[in-house]
Amino acid sequence: MKSFLIKNFFFLIFLIFFVNSLQAQEKIYFSKMTREDVLNISYEDLMDMELSILIKLSQIVGVSLDELYEMILNKNIVIASKEKEESFDSPLSTEIISADEIRQSGATSIVELLRLVSGTIVREKTSGNYDFHIRGGDNVPPNNMMLYSENITTLVMIDNRKVYSYAFGGTFWESLAIEIIDIERIELIKGSSGALYGSNAVSGVINIITKKIKNKKLNVNANLQAGNFNSKIAEFSISKGLNEKLNFRISGNYKYFERTQEEIYFWSHDEYLDYSFIDSLNPKNPTNNVKNNGKDAYFDDINLGMDKKGINFFANYSISNSINFDFSAGSQSSKVLSSVLDDSYISVSQREIETNYINLTSKIKNFSSQVAFTNGYLNYYKGSNEFQYDYG
Repeated sequence: MKSFLIKNFFFLIFLIFFVNSLQAQEKIYFSKMTREDVLNISYEDLMDMELSILIKLSQIVGVSLDELYEMILNKNIVIASKEKEESFDSPLSTEIISADEIRQSGATSIVELLRLVSGTIVREKTSGNYDFHIRGGDNVPPNNMMLYSENITTLVMIDNRKVYSYAFGGTFWESLAIEIIDIERIELIKGSSGALYGSNAVSGVINIITKKIKNKKLNVNANLQAGNFNSKIAEFSISKGLNEKLNFRISGNYKYFERTQEEIYFWSHDEYLDYSFIDSLNPKNPTNNVKNNGKDAYFDDINLGMDKKGINFFANYSISNSINFDFSAGSQSSKVLSSVLDDSYISVSQREIETNYINLTSKIKNFSSQVAFTNGYLNYYKGSNEFQYDYG
């Protein structure tokens, strides 16, 4: 027994000495790293490091520990100057929602992800239908025509393709054919960016960057959810590299949300009433702005909050490191319950949007180009003939 204890005692001493020796070598290794070496460390590896090593790395870079975390998480920002740069070199206030943050967020829609960004407002107006504003830019300009509605001062893009609606301005989030399963990261500018992106970028810019195919393996991803009020979410993605140069990815998504009540707010009576009350308003009375076929003119289904379907195709062809082509195409169809646009006795109505898009970007050495086209149909306010548009 005594011999056993002595042997284990010496083994424990050796183990402590060996671990301390490894830690000392590890600290010497990290102390020899350059600033570029430190900034190339992944965020996951950074989170696993000891505090003493993290402090040493922050000293090498010349920033605080909090700033080092942010630099590693938000490296290679493109949106602020259209050139790759570190977040601390960016000339504008920028933030990135990374792939890890997207995966861990639990968000069920793209606009919900924007709740991760500081200084923003994200509201769910009706089931599945959100509104987004940067830094208190709500209701700008004041008393605008779109009552309590969409942000018309922030430019939204997907892979640098503008999805800003030129019919009324702003972004109808349900009109995006992609969903969370398609997103690699989101880059966001908080503040006026008109010099780089034009007059629509008054309060900021959001660029949603889709996933790129990185290997020849067949990858299949899916997300299925169901919940209260008959809510359903389904997303899938299939990607495959056909050879060393050509890769493709196909994705699809479906969302369905029902409302939590049948009552709607009537401006004329300053109260919530059953939507069938529309039929009791006399359509022959010129002071009543109600369509002849009553409630059926405004809603296909009063219980519907959102019904959206989308499909996308992505392809990448890389001839060499300096010559690269990206192609994407997609289509979506959606219906949501949203606030009405003009004066009416009711506060909400159905909005319908169908869109199709194609996008081709190429990079040949230091030159890049992009060609994109979108067409579709927008009925902003079901029940009114004045707010229907075909656009391209």
